[in-house]
Amino acid sequence: MEQLALYFVSPKCATKYFINHDFLDVDCGKELISKCLGYAIVVASCFVKFPQILKILSAGNAQGVSFLSQFLDVIACAANFTYCFIAQYPFSAYGDAVFNFLQTLTIAHLCVFYAKKPGQALLFSTACVNNCNIFVLRGSATGVSEGPKQFQYIHRDRC
Repeated sequence: MEQLALYFVSPKCATKYFINHDFLDVDCGKELISKCLGYAIVVASCFVKFPQILKILSAGNAQGVSFLSQFLDVIACAANFTYCFIAQYPFSAYGDAVFNFLQTLTIAHLCVFYAKKPGQALLFSTACVNNCNIFVLRGSATGVSEGPKQFQYIHRDRC
């Protein structure tokens, strides 16, 4: 139970909750609410574009859907979640971007697929996923995870 609690609160708060039975600590309560809301947003994001995907599949075409718009959204989501993953943010902070990326990638894939270019659709989807893998592996190897600390110092110097 305590191991599961560490997904929602820090070890300090887990100690307060499970050992000291101090359920009224304000800081730990805020942390718990924040994490729960983050995970709720992640779960809800799984279904954001699902109706659009079903509509495209049932219609058998992607007429009226802008491929360029979907492509730019794929890039934005990929940049968001790869940076957050490399910077070692908690999944509750960026998990919605992962699911938004997958759903948007599916819509973009369907746009190309229904344009009678199934080979290009497969190539596009594979390239997007592989690029995310490369960014994650390269960023982890080059120490990009120090990024947030560097930005804090830059911001402090400007003020």
